Amino acid sequence: MKNSVSFYSKSSLGFALVALLSFGSVFSVSADEEDSAEDVAEEIVVTGSRIKRADNISSPTPMVTLGETQIEETGSINVYDILNELPQAGEGTSRGNSNFTVGSSGLQTVNLRGLGAGRTLTLVNGRRWVGGVPGTGTVDLNSIPTDLIERLEVITGGASSVYGSDAVAGVVNIILKDDFEGMSIEVMEGAYDAGDGDTKMASVTFGSSFADGRGNAVFNVRSDEQGAVFARDRTPYTGRDILNYGYYAPIYGVESWKDLIFDPAYSSYPPQGRFMPSGKVGDETGMLTFDCSQRDIDSVVKSDTVVPWGGSAACGFNRTHYRALEVPLERYQVYSGTNYEFDSGTTFWSQLSYSSVDSTSQFEPVPFNSEDMFGGLGHLGYNVSNPYMPAAIRDAAVAAQGGVQAVDAAGNPIPNKFVHATDFKDASGAVLRPAGSELQVPFIRRLAEFGTRGSENTRQTFLVSMGLEGTLSNGFDWDAHASYGFVDRKQISGAYNAANFAYAVNAIADPDTGNIVCADEIARARNCVPINVFGIDAMSPEAVDYVRANTSTHSKNKQRTVGANITGDFNLLGLNASFAAGMERREERSDDRPDALQLAGLHGGNKVAATFGEYSVNGYYAELLVPLIQGIPFVDELVFETAYRVDHYSTAGSVDATKFGLSWVVNDDLRFRGVVSESVRAPSIDDLYAGQAQTYTGIPDICAGVGDPAVEPNKDPIVVANCLSDPRIAATAAAGRYDVDQNVTIPGFSYSQPQLQTISGFVGGNENLVEESADTTTIGFVWTPTYVEGLAVSLDYYSIEIEDVISSVSASRLLRECYESPNYPNVSQCDAHERYPTGHLRYWYSYGINQSTYESTGMDLAASYTFESLGPVPGELEVRGILTQRDKHEFATTTASTPFDYVGEVGYNDEIARINFVYTTDDWLVSLQTNYYSDAVDDVNYDRDAYGSLAPNGVDSMTYLDLQVRYDLTDNVDVYFGIDNLSNKQPPYCPNCNNEPVPGAHYTAESYARVWDSKYHYLGFRYNL
Repeated sequence: MKNSVSFYSKSSLGFALVALLSFGSVFSVSADEEDSAEDVAEEIVVTGSRIKRADNISSPTPMVTLGETQIEETGSINVYDILNELPQAGEGTSRGNSNFTVGSSGLQTVNLRGLGAGRTLTLVNGRRWVGGVPGTGTVDLNSIPTDLIERLEVITGGASSVYGSDAVAGVVNIILKDDFEGMSIEVMEGAYDAGDGDTKMASVTFGSSFADGRGNAVFNVRSDEQGAVFARDRTPYTGRDILNYGYYAPIYGVESWKDLIFDPAYSSYPPQGRFMPSGKVGDETGMLTFDCSQRDIDSVVKSDTVVPWGGSAACGFNRTHYRALEVPLERYQVYSGTNYEFDSGTTFWSQLSYSSVDSTSQFEPVPFNSEDMFGGLGHLGYNVSNPYMPAAIRDAAVAAQGGVQAVDAAGNPIPNKFVHATDFKDASGAVLRPAGSELQVPFIRRLAEFGTRGSENTRQTFLVSMGLEGTLSNGFDWDAHASYGFVDRKQISGAYNAANFAYAVNAIADPDTGNIVCADEIARARNCVPINVFGIDAMSPEAVDYVRANTSTHSKNKQRTVGANITGDFNLLGLNASFAAGMERREERSDDRPDALQLAGLHGGNKVAATFGEYSVNGYYAELLVPLIQGIPFVDELVFETAYRVDHYSTAGSVDATKFGLSWVVNDDLRFRGVVSESVRAPSIDDLYAGQAQTYTGIPDICAGVGDPAVEPNKDPIVVANCLSDPRIAATAAAGRYDVDQNVTIPGFSYSQPQLQTISGFVGGNENLVEESADTTTIGFVWTPTYVEGLAVSLDYYSIEIEDVISSVSASRLLRECYESPNYPNVSQCDAHERYPTGHLRYWYSYGINQSTYESTGMDLAASYTFESLGPVPGELEVRGILTQRDKHEFATTTASTPFDYVGEVGYNDEIARINFVYTTDDWLVSLQTNYYSDAVDDVNYDRDAYGSLAPNGVDSMTYLDLQVRYDLTDNVDVYFGIDNLSNKQPPYCPNCNNEPVPGAHYTAESYARVWDSKYHYLGFRYNL
């Protein structure tokens, strides 16, 4: 566990922030003494409570509020970009890290405290918004009507006692305008200095009051787009593949995998192909390809010369050249809101929102293995008599497999056809092909002729809500609302039809015409076109069209909600107490249905399972606020508040949550506050009902190293014995493996890069899951010294402990428990994996269970001050700052596991801060925002001291500067210009880091709310009437 260090001794940045703002008192100007009348403020409802109160500070729950002006100063066109720069936010899904997620490409979510987007509740006007991720309640921030945002309120900590499930790490409440009058037209354009990432935005908003001011209607339409950024345009680092061998470095005699970096490390799935004369995909003996002596930008130069495989560095494919670092987005939004107050004082309101977001991911062409078209049978491929097969590959196959010349019924030799003289077997002795069957040459190839991979996603979000609110005769305020919303996603991806591919590779020479045709007569009748995979650009356009297939997925989330609340003041045993109570019914339904090719995994990608399910929940809550003491020395006011909520799920049963808070106002200068709460997250539809989906995530094989005299003595004897009892593993270990890249023979049972890349797994849902539960504590103070008017400083400690966290049971753990068991193989854990005939891992299986724990602790420091007088300089300067120091961010896979603390790792930096300097005059506004990230390492479990403070897997502290200048050209027109990343600072470069947001990018950029190595500039204007 990481040692805790006190906040004040550790954070010099925090001291600097307070000192800077406190020093402002020298320049402050007192308020006019004659202006002694106190303003009467309207009570408001703040996020985290339904009870109305005077202001945000009076709540015991810390909150960050960003007003309309502060939002404009960011120059952001999306809510995600605003929220992601808050120090309290972790790394959410975004267009900068979702290129490889296919179905989620272009999604943008908020992840408070880095505890997962599913543990952050996003509200709009205090009510739930429909989830944008299939099977979950996680909101896609692209769907929020950005132009109508009045303010953002963010609380970090549990709030389930008021809002119900998901409010574990915190709540984001987006408050929309409801009283807009006039018309506003805004246009903005921007781009990176590198010439990409073009951004365009145009919006029109108009509104008007009616019925003598008792009603108001507002309408907004907006269109914006953000362009793509490609790895090839961010050279030199992102233009080529770099790789480390991960878990398997010890096999190569390297102490740590951090030292085993291959640059370049091109993919072993090349467009010219790799061919296995051995007759087995897993047996690379004598593997052949085409001449690798010359390279182009992404692969070798086209050649007809067959040569031995010379390793990935020489013969491989540069995948990174085709990868998008930022997914392009096109968004269209329409919003309408209306409210009207009846003569009775009751107000009716309605909101209608529609958004359509198009995103396109793009990465390298499909990697293809011949077993993909034969149901995973790695001994099938091209018949050696195929007319396209080069003679050198056929001859090598005949020699390797002991083939004999095939003859016809008359005993005449059949040209180029060779068969097995005896049964062809795997390492365990199982017959793969019987005697007399034709020799086969399995192959691996990049389908470059098919073009790049990726997906086109269209997400349409529709939400309509309406309600009534008013005041009863006793002064109690009430409201009731209902809403219906859905998110409809349609995904189209380019792929191939594996069945057609199998027909196309089985080609013969037509005996009548001599033309090469498909051997299967039925396939020929269905326009089968033979395909040639031998060499670069060998596939004809007609063959590609025959094999190519577009896959589609259609998913929909539906949400229906009704609710009612009542709040007011009452006398409780002589005390002026306040209360709130309410109920909510919510119905959620989701289905995610891929087409037949994806369900079968016959499309050039992972097997994709269908997911569908639904649930309903009835929730009831009550809040109470009681001033316990008032008007005595050192206790100007002591207020206690509590809340309780119970939710009855049709799936998880009954769950409940509580809150206890205390606010102690010492005097006008100082206030202490604290909250202890319990929160919950009920399992989502995806958690419960997700089908078994395939993922190409490798796991360490506990059997790796058996048979190696340098490794085996250090392994558990039971593991060694169990591994070698498998004849497949024993045979491979006895033979060893020649590694082309290292030019050495690796003794024992080990893995090559291609073998690592073929490991995949299946992860699905579990209907027996129960809710996650969390204990949250915040304690702090607010200092608003009356002798420094306008200065406000707050410091809060937070602690979030989550139990029964839903996480996938570790496939590595199941594999380990299988081979560590004295009852191997007769234990259930051994059913959670499958192996190739060579003994190497092929598939692993996992599912979600309530097994893990999270604990996150730290401190938030916030301060603000306005220099109302700058001496001889006209105008005023406002300074705002937020600093988050993480003390602990522990995750334990199980209650029996040793917790792992991520603080200090990339994305979990010890300190993150944002300071804003805003200078204003009558017509000008100049805003400078600084974002600071302390130094970090890729893996905090890795010993920094052994390799220096940061090397080899560390990144230095980073400070980014964003500048914006606004000018009121006329009373109705203002123009603005901004530069993000003013100093053109490159993001942290870490080629051996695992925490890179885009595979192969070699940057840790997205964890720093900045991407890639270029300034971003923008220009816009707004016309108000």
